Amino acid sequence: SCAVPLQLFARSNSKPSMSVTLAEVKDAASRLGCSLRVQATGPAYQLDLLWQGPGDAEPGVLGSSTGFTQPNGVAHLESIQIRRFSGYWSRSRLNPASRYAAVPKYDNNGLGLLLSVGVGCWIYEHCPFGCRRAHLLAILDNPTQHATLVRYYRRLGFGMLREVDDSFKSFGDQLVWGGVGTIMEIDVDKFLQRWGPTIRSLGVDSTENSAAGG
Repeated sequence: SCAVPLQLFARSNSKPSMSVTLAEVKDAASRLGCSLRVQATGPAYQLDLLWQGPGDAEPGVLGSSTGFTQPNGVAHLESIQIRRFSGYWSRSRLNPASRYAAVPKYDNNGLGLLLSVGVGCWIYEHCPFGCRRAHLLAILDNPTQHATLVRYYRRLGFGMLREVDDSFKSFGDQLVWGGVGTIMEIDVDKFLQRWGPTIRSLGVDSTENSAAGG
C-alpha cells in the first residue's frame, strides 16, 4: 500500500516534452537542499529522499519509496511515504518549531512529487524487465483517507484500474497488496513527460537568486 502526504500537486504543463531523467531528479533534489539515494538489487528498489538539518550528524530520511518490477511489464509500487518534519505534519512537541521551519517545504508540488518522479525514472532507466506501466494500491483504511489518496494519484496521472474488497473475487489482489482499496495504474513514459518541466524548474529561481546575491 502507499501512504502519501495529503497535499495535492499543482497542475503541470500538459504540452509534450522530453522525459525527465534520474540525473535531473537528483539535480533538482540538490537544488532544494536534499539528496536522492537509490538502492537496488535486481528488480527491487528503494529510493530515499535525504536532508541534513541543523545540528544533524548525518542526513535523515524525509521520504522513502519501495517496490519491485516484474516480468509482466508492470512495476509494483509498494510504498511512497513522506515522513515527519517534511512540512506535511503539523508542528507539535515532537516536531520542534526550529526544525520544522528549517526542513524543505514546497507548497505547489511537494517532496512527494520529487520522490515519485525519481521512482518513475528508475523504472524507466534501470528496470531489468523494461516495465512501462506501474500499479499501486490506494489503500482503504477509512473512506475519507481513501478518497484523498485516489484524488491525489489521479492528479499525478494515475487511472483507476479495479477495486479490491473483502470478496472472494479479490482474494488474489489481497494476497499481492496486503489490503483493500483501489488499484491504480500509470503509463511511466507519459508520467515522466508530464512532470519533466516541473522537475527541471524546481529550485531554479532560488539557485539563480543565490548566485546573483553572491
